Amino acid sequence: MQSNNFSSPIVKKPWGWETVIFTSPDVMISFLFMKANASTSLHCHPNKRTGYVVLAGEVEVEFLAGNKRYVKGDRVNFRPSLFHRTKALGEDAFILELESPPDKLDLVRLEDPSGRKDSRYETSLASVNDKDSILIKSLVDIFHGVNESHLLDFKVSAKFQVTTPKKILAEFNDDTIVSPLNGAIRVHQFVSNQGGSSIVAPGDVTYVSHLRRMAPILNIDEPVSMLTLNFD
Repeated sequence: MQSNNFSSPIVKKPWGWETVIFTSPDVMISFLFMKANASTSLHCHPNKRTGYVVLAGEVEVEFLAGNKRYVKGDRVNFRPSLFHRTKALGEDAFILELESPPDKLDLVRLEDPSGRKDSRYETSLASVNDKDSILIKSLVDIFHGVNESHLLDFKVSAKFQVTTPKKILAEFNDDTIVSPLNGAIRVHQFVSNQGGSSIVAPGDVTYVSHLRRMAPILNIDEPVSMLTLNFD
């Protein structure tokens, strides 16, 4: 698995900016900054599984069926073709976004408060201050051989490792967030005709507590490249 250098463009958005901090054949991870009270378009990704982890601030996600709020330490998954709109509530917000397969062009906008009339991905570049640059660099370091990084401003510890679900269950507490970056957490072969099917795949984010509950049906000894996030 390869990660990108801290040379990815910082893409300007009406609601803030984003930059890719990691990419592989299976998953792309972006770091998003949302200005207070700013909102994305109401959009979907027809082919991608997408996961959010809120690193700081509070956001409201609008679905066609209703709205839900998420705060620091929360995570949410978006299946392909699920329309959603994200708004930062009251203060700036920072989000880790995981997408599988990696494809920024997999985008369909339904409504947009900024008046964008098509679904093209932006090409305008933005700049960031030194503080945000350090945060981005800290995240990128995780995938460049620095196995663990503590994001002091967010009080978040992030770790990338090749491990097994069994070890994850033994080493981390229930509110740790986990996401496969290569491979997947699968149903055990003996469970049913669906044995071997992915339950948590790249682009998904879940809690260790959920893995613990699912453990009886999982192949917990299969190695997986995993991102873990712990919030102080």
